[in-house]
Amino acid sequence: MSDRQTVLIAGGSKGVGAHIARTLASETRTVVALGRDQDALDELGTASDKIRTVCADVTALDTSSLTQILDAAPPLTGVVYCAAHRYVPARLHQAEALDVQKTLQTDLEGVLKLCRLVLPRLMQARRSSIVLFGSLASEVGMKGGTAYVAAKAGLEGLSRNLALEYGQY
Repeated sequence: MSDRQTVLIAGGSKGVGAHIARTLASETRTVVALGRDQDALDELGTASDKIRTVCADVTALDTSSLTQILDAAPPLTGVVYCAAHRYVPARLHQAEALDVQKTLQTDLEGVLKLCRLVLPRLMQARRSSIVLFGSLASEVGMKGGTAYVAAKAGLEGLSRNLALEYGQY
C-alpha cells in the first residue's frame, strides 16, 4: 500500500471509526479522523504519526479547517462515514424533537455535506472510495427508531446514487 493517499473518517474519534483509523494508519495510509470528542481524538492522534485529527461536528462542519488539513495531506483517496447521533429509542410521537432533528442531521445531512466537500478531491484521484455505514434497520424497520431508520434508508439511496453518478471514479 502506498503512503501517498489519505482516508478521511467521519466519526473517527471512537468505536468502529477509531478502529478503522488505527488499522489504516498501520497500513501506511495517512488518516484524517473527524469527530466530536477532543479527548478521544487526542488519544487517537498519539497512536500513530499517520493520524491527523479534526475536532468537529459533521452537522456544523467548519470546512476551512478541514480543507487546510486535506491540502497538507497526501491526495484524498477514501472517505469512511460512520458518524452517528446517539440512539435514543422512542416511538415517533414520543421522541424528543431535538433527537429526531439531530439524528437526521448527523446520520443523513452530515454525509451529504461531507460528500459535497470531498467529491471534487476524490474525482481527481486515480481510484477512490466512499464507505457509508448503513443499517439493516433501513430494510426491516426498528421499533422506537423511526428517525434512525429514515436516515439510514436515505443513506442507502444516497449510496446507490453516488455509485451511479460517481462510480467511474
